[in-house]
Amino acid sequence: PISINIREATTTLIPSAKKAKSKKGIKGKKSKGSTNPNTLVFMDIGGVTAEEVNAVSMEDILDTSTIENFGWGRNQIDGKAREGTFYIAPGYGAVLGDQPACESPIASPEEGYIHTWIQFGRTEFDFYYGICSFVVSDESFNKLSLVWTEFNTGNVLGTTESYSSDGPSKGYKIN
Repeated sequence: PISINIREATTTLIPSAKKAKSKKGIKGKKSKGSTNPNTLVFMDIGGVTAEEVNAVSMEDILDTSTIENFGWGRNQIDGKAREGTFYIAPGYGAVLGDQPACESPIASPEEGYIHTWIQFGRTEFDFYYGICSFVVSDESFNKLSLVWTEFNTGNVLGTTESYSSDGPSKGYKIN
């Protein structure tokens, strides 16, 4: 893994860093502002049920004694797959509408898993498909902690809440 310092335009190889479980299709950046600046914030481009923005401290990432678990993939102990705050049935990925099916909400926060900062899904009123970008910056916003965009509609969404391990923050449509 590589640490990227955007402000100084430098990179540093981190040979001892560990990988989080099943970071499928993620894009991330080090947080600046609304969340602790030593927090890695990244989006999960998702599958069918929920799009997510996740956050984890760099201290936790660099501590190799425990691997962070965001709930992705099918758990070998309980047999459940998780997407956002939902349990997901076995099925075929990326078949919009019913595959894989959402089985039930997760009682959150769920012990042993890092909860999402925000999540959004698909409804009959919002034809959302996927998260495509996000910004975390106190220099750009004075009330919003996180802003993100949706791929299919071009909608801009945001939250005023900083990351909390207690569960997802409430998101709002901005446009």
